[in-house]
Amino acid sequence: MWEISNLGQGNAIIYAFLLGQVLGFIYDIFKLDRIIFKRSTVTVAFEDILFWLIAAFLTFCLLLLTSNGQVRLYIIETIFLSFFIYYFTLSRLVLILAPFFKKASRKISKLYLKGVDFLSKTDFIILSQIKRLKKHLFKGQKWQKKIKNNVKNTCNQD
Repeated sequence: MWEISNLGQGNAIIYAFLLGQVLGFIYDIFKLDRIIFKRSTVTVAFEDILFWLIAAFLTFCLLLLTSNGQVRLYIIETIFLSFFIYYFTLSRLVLILAPFFKKASRKISKLYLKGVDFLSKTDFIILSQIKRLKKHLFKGQKWQKKIKNNVKNTCNQD
C-alpha cells in the first residue's frame, strides 16, 4: 500500500483548498451566465450536470496527483470546506459585478449584431459583384467561341 507522508498530506490539503476555490469560481461563472442570459430549466439542468462533471474530473485528477488515486476523506472535506468559504465570501464580491457584466454583454452583443449586419451587407455587395463578373466572363466565353468559329471558318475557306 502506498503511504503518503506528512508533507504530502500538507500539500494535498493546500491543493484541495485551491481546487475548492477554483470550483467556486467556475460555479460563479455558471451563475453569472444564468443572471446575464435568461436560461430555460433544461439548460440550467445541463449546466449543473456539466459543472458536476468538471468538479468530479478535477477532483479525480487531484486525487491521482496527491494520493495515487486513493480517496482520502480529508481531501474531499477540504474541497467542500474551501468551496463553501469561497461561496460565502468571494462569491458575493463577484456577484456584485453582475450588473456590470450584464451591461457589458449587452454592449458586446449590440456590437456583434452591428458587425454581422455590416458583414451581411458587404457579403451581398461582394456576391452581386461576383455575379456581374460571372455574366461578363460568360459573355466573354461566348465572344471567344465566336472568334474561334470565325478563325476556323476563315481557315477552312482557304
